[in-house]
Amino acid sequence: MSNEALILTIAFFAISVFYMNLNYKVWAKHYKESFFLLCQLSRLIIGLIVSFIGYYFLTIAITPWVVLAYHGIVIAIIQLISVFITDNEDTASIMLRVIFLVFGIILVLVLSLQPLIFWGASYDYVKEKTIQTDELIIVSTNDMNLVTQATAKRDAKISLANFDNTSRYKNGDLYKQEINGEKIWVSPVEYSDFFRALGSDKYLPGYITTAVSTNKKITVVDDLQMVYAPTALFNNKLNRHVHFEYPDVLLYTPAFELDDEGNAYWIVPYGNYKFFNYLPIVEGVITVEPTTGECAQYTIENIPTWINTVIPADIAEDYCNIYGERSKSPIDAMFFPDEQFTLTTWVWQNEYEQTPLGDDAWSIIFDETGQMWYVSDTTRTKGSERTMVGYIMVSAKTGEIKYNPSIKGVNGNGICQNFKQPYKEKTGWVLAEPTLYSIDNIPTWFSVIVDENGEIQMYCFGTLEGEIATDTSFGKALSLYRSLINSNGSIPSDSETSSSLEINGIVYRVNTIGDNTYIIVSTNKELVISVPDYISHLAKMTYVGDTVNIKYNIFEGKEAVANTFNVLMK
Repeated sequence: MSNEALILTIAFFAISVFYMNLNYKVWAKHYKESFFLLCQLSRLIIGLIVSFIGYYFLTIAITPWVVLAYHGIVIAIIQLISVFITDNEDTASIMLRVIFLVFGIILVLVLSLQPLIFWGASYDYVKEKTIQTDELIIVSTNDMNLVTQATAKRDAKISLANFDNTSRYKNGDLYKQEINGEKIWVSPVEYSDFFRALGSDKYLPGYITTAVSTNKKITVVDDLQMVYAPTALFNNKLNRHVHFEYPDVLLYTPAFELDDEGNAYWIVPYGNYKFFNYLPIVEGVITVEPTTGECAQYTIENIPTWINTVIPADIAEDYCNIYGERSKSPIDAMFFPDEQFTLTTWVWQNEYEQTPLGDDAWSIIFDETGQMWYVSDTTRTKGSERTMVGYIMVSAKTGEIKYNPSIKGVNGNGICQNFKQPYKEKTGWVLAEPTLYSIDNIPTWFSVIVDENGEIQMYCFGTLEGEIATDTSFGKALSLYRSLINSNGSIPSDSETSSSLEINGIVYRVNTIGDNTYIIVSTNKELVISVPDYISHLAKMTYVGDTVNIKYNIFEGKEAVANTFNVLMK
């Protein structure tokens, strides 16, 4: 603990003296009376207990406003109670207690009414961080969320059996991140309960990772020996450990991340309140090495490039709902909510066993630069639960908010309902994390379809009008979707995305099935490229020995779908 942290800690506990009677005249009159001294000692002990609870268990930030809110109400109550358990005293003492009592009542009212008091100010603050755009975050089709939260949880749960003394542990929260260009889910191993944490082993073994592009790539690390974690006990509890080093900041929801060399760290965002005790802001992060507990503090301006989660999802959600719901005064918002919106929240679960598979408003995606974004469609606070009125995106790195109000149509809940219609007989099948992407410059819903165990069954693409294309193959589902939008007249304006790969060579094999022609080029005989009719009808007239040029996107395994197709030589 640094000298500054020690001074703040002593000052926080020293506030306990304000729980006592501070009128020197009363002390002069009663200092020899045992009952009076016992009362003052009891009040001091109460103050110390309240301080200990706040400092050790609640780990509150030791800042003037936070301490005032925490201690002020309790002190006011203590002063009120003291009126009834002590003898009549002079007018000054009674007036002091009345002042404390009035102050406590005002403090309670202010704390209770903060959303209304700072309604306009909080909206103005969030609005300054928000820009309106007519674009979506660009994501390569190779980086779309094929493994969602539901499947990653299942994989982590199965992989937990790789650790010794499995009953002692449970899967921690899932954290999505990018490491050297690869997108993964990471789930640290946590203690299963308080009593297991009291066991003989004083460390947690490691973590489990699952690739976002396929659930067939799972890694188990079992030799990390983590001492500090959210479920650890006493001084090894993560937030408590950080609080002892940095007691003057608010600590937010931590994340577990790996740096570019594969070293594990806890990432603890920190900050303070913007208005009195309202509207938390993120000022930076504190990294914690989970084995040694070594901490390092970074302001938001100099965050290391490998850190993904600087802005926690719950703070991002609060900001977006403030932006959507507070553009009008509280009265106007209550009686005229036509323009107010909120994040669309979906919940998917097994209807029969009531096993939750997820309950988020956010999907997490990475743009072409590798930056992580929270994305969600928005719905009117008063209106159809299935109608989207815009799309909102929040940078997990900087807190920048982008809002696209021009995207209208069926929202995430609506596309889930549309999926259920043709698959009613598939008990337990649900769309997980419907996410809006830009496919061929067209806003497109995409989601994997999972069963009640989180196992991937199908892939689903959907239009803003609610039409869907599904298949057990990602590439085939995308091909069917492109055929769908082509038949609707929504011809892709530019199928050549920046993520397209290219191949030139002589046709080695060719086969046509329905509206798709499958081609193998001699330069890569392990790659099968599907050429849908809407890309080129020339593919059906191609023969072995022709020289072709194909630009394509590759998906799972060796499967690819063409973006362009040209015959160079017959």
